[in-house]
Amino acid sequence: MLDWTRARPQGDEIPEPAMARLGAQILPRGRLVSVSGPDPERRQQRLWRWAEHLHRRGCSVLWLDPLSFCLDRLLDGEASFLVLSPRSYEAVAGLLERLVPIGRPMTIFLDDFAALRPEASQVDGTEPVPLKWRHDVRHLARWTGFCWRYQCTLVIGRRGYDQGRDPVDDHAVVRFQVSPTRGSLQLLEFRTLPPGPGWRRLPGD
Repeated sequence: MLDWTRARPQGDEIPEPAMARLGAQILPRGRLVSVSGPDPERRQQRLWRWAEHLHRRGCSVLWLDPLSFCLDRLLDGEASFLVLSPRSYEAVAGLLERLVPIGRPMTIFLDDFAALRPEASQVDGTEPVPLKWRHDVRHLARWTGFCWRYQCTLVIGRRGYDQGRDPVDDHAVVRFQVSPTRGSLQLLEFRTLPPGPGWRRLPGD
């Protein structure tokens, strides 16, 4: 069992120098980070650079890409870190259960979140699947608990929404947005929270 009572880093350096002046110097350990952007290629390119930067600095990195697009768009040869393509919420949860507890804290990149589906929806003749929103909330809450317990960072790439928040935003303490035209990164929110295994925004937050 890992002992998290000892002094430990509170996060990993963000490979974005411009973020320091906005007050976001680190990706906080044990939390969810949201990176939205309607252009999947620009978003993936930026997150892939983050993953390579953290790997070069000696961090453990896991890349999860449900659609396997990154292998065609971003990878010239073999990846220097683990790249997997889970297709469902349950597959991601299974990977976290097996990989996160056995080693040191890692940074996990999940792109594209919207591509995940319940396993029941991928098999003919199964029982009706509840609304996707309920699946999102249930699994995100579970992953938030995993991250806090083992002090891992889960960076979730997503397309974003024109109005309101989605469940990823409700669970993420840091929110970025990638410009669809220039590819520049904007900091939308950086919340400082008290220690705890998880949290969720309340209506009106």
